[in-house]
Amino acid sequence: MLSQLQEHLEAIYGLNHAERVQQFLIDEKLSRALGATGRSPEELLVHEAGQELWLGLYFSPELRERIETLGTSSKIKTKAKVSRS
Repeated sequence: MLSQLQEHLEAIYGLNHAERVQQFLIDEKLSRALGATGRSPEELLVHEAGQELWLGLYFSPELRERIETLGTSSKIKTKAKVSRS
């Protein structure tokens, strides 16, 4: 489902990225180690170490379940054409 959401957003904004959202998903333990607050069901974490930049995307178990439920209950059109003025 996350791939479909990413493809849909890419179609809307005319983007195409090789990186997939799944590459950045992290679990709760790692999110806490990177400084997540736990105040939100989703958090984007950025960590800089020397010349490296680490990105992690945390979704709570409840949010992951809701996303998967969305994927099974409705289809997202990923091939939408977007008109640009």
